[in-house]
Amino acid sequence: MEGKTRELIEHLAELAKLHLDEKEKDELTVEISKIIAYFDKLKRLDISGIEATEYLNILNINGPLSEKDLRADVVSESYEREKLLTRPEERETGYYIVPGVLE
Repeated sequence: MEGKTRELIEHLAELAKLHLDEKEKDELTVEISKIIAYFDKLKRLDISGIEATEYLNILNINGPLSEKDLRADVVSESYEREKLLTRPEERETGYYIVPGVLE
């Protein structure tokens, strides 16, 4: 398992253009292996009698949510695209130009 984890870390570091030394790779391999092992334990739990949580708001300490706690989904006026794209060197055919990140 750790061999695959090590390969994954090296691959992700390459994609993210991170330069990790061998010690950092070793430490990340150990930590990620622990996380994966923990999730493997969670997968084996019997949760058949537990009701699914549909909405979780950890900031609501005053009890269950009510309609007044939720904002209405209202369509409103948006910004005009041309005003947002005012600098011609940053746009092309109505979209922002950003540096490429994939090879």
